[in-house]
Amino acid sequence: MTESRYRRPSLLDALLPIVVLVVLLASAVYLYGDSASSGPNQIALLICAGLASLIAFKNGLTWREIETAMIKGISVALGAVLILLSVGALIGTWRLAGIVPSLIYFGLELMNPALFLSLIHISEPTRPY
Repeated sequence: MTESRYRRPSLLDALLPIVVLVVLLASAVYLYGDSASSGPNQIALLICAGLASLIAFKNGLTWREIETAMIKGISVALGAVLILLSVGALIGTWRLAGIVPSLIYFGLELMNPALFLSLIHISEPTRPY
């Protein structure tokens, strides 16, 4: 039976980066308030990524293996990130063009007070609970 050169991470190894991340994010929000997302949160994420890499080194992984795992994780998440960027760009374009305020305006214009009560009774049985 062949022995693996990797050590299985302990519970402390697994929880340490998460606990440090939570503490750093909480302290960033406490210290910087609303502007925590301008930079301190990214620094906290980078520090925890470095800590996780050091723990991986301690458990016998090489830099090449860590780098390959990071690239694989990024490529898995990239599709969702691109969808979010596309939706954000579309919503921003709609807001700049005035489409969102026009939809609100014309939607409110369609709500005739005389028809409002009857439309609620028509749509109420189709509403899921």
